[in-house]
Amino acid sequence: RRKKEWDMKVAHLNGDRLRDLKLRFNRSALIANGDLTASTTNLSLVVSGTCAGATASAPVTVRSW
Repeated sequence: RRKKEWDMKVAHLNGDRLRDLKLRFNRSALIANGDLTASTTNLSLVVSGTCAGATASAPVTVRSW
């Protein structure tokens, strides 16, 4: 069975009583696309739609290759 490249879930994550969007990405797919390498220090997500867009960025640490 092939793993999905990404998955999303709406959940309460930080206790502020507002719904949060939790995204998970397949590490193998990120590596295959060249988005994640041994020297990656930051990953960004850019979302665009017809009504709105969003950008999120976070530091990452690659522990093993």
